[in-house]
Amino acid sequence: MLTTLVDKKQYQNCLDILNFLLEFLRQNESSTIQYLKSRVYFYLSFVAEKMGKTEEFINEFNSAYRKACLDLDLITQNTLINCIVRYFLENNAYEQARNFLSKTKFHENVLTNEDARYLYYLGIILSILTYFNKFIGRINAVQLNYSEAYKHLTDSSRKSPEKSAEGFKTIIQKLLIIIEMLMGDVPDVTKYLGNLKEMGGYCSLIKAVSQGNLDYFNQVIAENKDTFLADKNYNLIQKLRYVVIKVGLRKINLSYNRISLADMSQKLHLESELETEYIVGKVYNI
Repeated sequence: MLTTLVDKKQYQNCLDILNFLLEFLRQNESSTIQYLKSRVYFYLSFVAEKMGKTEEFINEFNSAYRKACLDLDLITQNTLINCIVRYFLENNAYEQARNFLSKTKFHENVLTNEDARYLYYLGIILSILTYFNKFIGRINAVQLNYSEAYKHLTDSSRKSPEKSAEGFKTIIQKLLIIIEMLMGDVPDVTKYLGNLKEMGGYCSLIKAVSQGNLDYFNQVIAENKDTFLADKNYNLIQKLRYVVIKVGLRKINLSYNRISLADMSQKLHLESELETEYIVGKVYNI
């Protein structure tokens, strides 16, 4: 009944049922209802988010997580870790999410679906924090962090349901494309041509980076800005600008023995010779 109401988007009715179930769970301590308890919190998190009421339930999630730890209820622990981390991510509180994860223990191979969600959230946190922390100069091992994020996201895709969760897998694919390019690799665009409706903007992004064409890259971002913002990948995609310039520099390096900064600025479509000089110095550690 609950899943039917969720499908029909009758969220207030769902919330009424979930509150009733919560009261039932508080009065029953049997270990045989642990799976039921985990599902109740999963749907409560989902429905509260859809209704914009997650803030009202975050204390409930934290209290329930502490109780699940005392009860050695691993299923509910894992579910609530994901619910709480998702709350932080939805509020762009990435540092808080990382701090929370550093103080909790996720038990793998308890519920495969929760494993997939956890690895996905971990991949997001690593990729976003690597971006911002590099920007403020606090992380040196940037490549390692992106590699770790890539691994977590790949594992998340592998653990997701084989015959369902297509939307979830697509979200992961999009993020993997960006992170792979941030690591200096160019994904094979042909893998995504069968799903151009969802992946079209990201395929164009791959082409722009592989060509080292900054004008085309800016055009792709402008044309797909709404999609990238909706996917919450816009900030990471902006970071690819530097990768595009590096690819363009490599192509210039292969074609010319000597070239002036003015000509280089023109070929890279940069705004000034000063910016070109700075970027060249950074790339070649001059």
